[in-house]
Amino acid sequence: MIIRSNLNDACVEMNTEMGGDAVNLIKYRLNFVRYLVNMYPDTNVRIDSEKVFQKFISTTISSTTK
Repeated sequence: MIIRSNLNDACVEMNTEMGGDAVNLIKYRLNFVRYLVNMYPDTNVRIDSEKVFQKFISTTISSTTK
């Protein structure tokens, strides 16, 4: 469900006039979806979306500060 939700949000945002911040948000959402698919290939598994998002954020921050 969280994958579908983020993809839907990205699609909606892409259909609006976009400034730099909107483009960055879309890229961020798509990277999160990519992370979810890589970490949970069985998309039927229920996950705690808040915990997974926090892990994604910490992974993203640590990879950009290296």
